[in-house]
Amino acid sequence: YPFEGPLDKLDQIKRGNLIFRRPFALTPGEYTLESVAQDRDSGRTSVVRQPLRVLPADVFGVSSITLVRRLEPAGPDLALDDPFRLDRMRIVPNLDLPVSLATNAQLSLYLVAYARPGTAPPKMMIEFLRDDRIVARAKPELPAPDAEGRIPYVGTFPTATLPPGKYSVRAVVQQGDLVTETESPVTLVP
Repeated sequence: YPFEGPLDKLDQIKRGNLIFRRPFALTPGEYTLESVAQDRDSGRTSVVRQPLRVLPADVFGVSSITLVRRLEPAGPDLALDDPFRLDRMRIVPNLDLPVSLATNAQLSLYLVAYARPGTAPPKMMIEFLRDDRIVARAKPELPAPDAEGRIPYVGTFPTATLPPGKYSVRAVVQQGDLVTETESPVTLVP
């Protein structure tokens, strides 16, 4: 996906964002999503790898955690079953790791919990870990599941008490005797 522009706009283009969407279907399982960008002039390449979990239908579980850059109107071209669609909004993932504390007073996370029908609603706990120690914890209320048992969740957490460093964000979801969790790395820089 080459991206080109006039030379006099180079600084503006470097500061901007390029959103590239290409929908695809995956069977249930654990995946690694690799994003690669290359500067064609210098030949330099950067790679970002993130875990991706696809759950089968009608199974208790929780998706991968996605850092949120922003929410924007979904628009008519976004499919109703798009995994980043949240009602009339679209979640734009933050792939700019690490996260700058100077420009992000809050950290927004997105995930989908999958509830078993006919049982008590699930409960969730979000934990921030540093060096395998819990440094922050929250127990947000989950909304009711939709007709398919999906519970999309967006939560915003303050970063003021988190010093720069490497963290893991873990979501633990419990429904009755069943417990599942997902964890994603986050690096915070000044």
